Amino acid sequence: MTDKKISTFAFAALGLGLALTAHAAHVHASSKALYKLETDQQEFKIGRHAFTYCYQKPVLAGNTNAIKKINAAWEKDYQHNQHNFALLKEAAIALKDLDTTCSSRFLVTVTYNKHGVISFRQDAEFYPVAAGYHKYNGGAYSLTTGNRIPVYDLVKGSREVVLARLKQEAEKQDALNSYDEAASNLDKLNYTIAPDGMVYIYPQFFKATGRDAIVVSGIFEKE
Repeated sequence: MTDKKISTFAFAALGLGLALTAHAAHVHASSKALYKLETDQQEFKIGRHAFTYCYQKPVLAGNTNAIKKINAAWEKDYQHNQHNFALLKEAAIALKDLDTTCSSRFLVTVTYNKHGVISFRQDAEFYPVAAGYHKYNGGAYSLTTGNRIPVYDLVKGSREVVLARLKQEAEKQDALNSYDEAASNLDKLNYTIAPDGMVYIYPQFFKATGRDAIVVSGIFEKE
């Protein structure tokens, strides 16, 4: 078993999915955040069973309460995944006589970092043996308060626009039951802000479409 820790500095901007033209923002502008991505990458093999684990954790520079709050949120997510990783190690021992490969990867991109807002997209891939998922998690945080910002505060038209787009997507996927759940948990919706200010929501009505984005008009314009 090999175990290595890699720290890499990254200043990246990437948004995937569909897009609409964004609108001008009326927000308080402040400096963007400095950050690094800490990567925990591990590989091991037990018998014929191989396993790969990779987790990237953003760490923002600074000592403000907001920065500490954002870093604490990512540390909590990292510890949660470490717990799941430990369970998979136990499963690997039980499957040591099988010729299988498991993977667990959580890779992060900072998609937006200005106007006092930083947005993350987590490419989450979890395949213990055969079954699993591949989806996008994400959200944006205020660099002033450290709070995660609900997506409806970052789109033109607010909550009603988000609900309408969610329902449209749910009807297209024949998943209205999932829409009801998403509509009651708007604060927890996965989304990202693209570099040009457009917003991509990942409703994840089905695991198979966990990387599909629906489109809303963001409050930011491309600069």
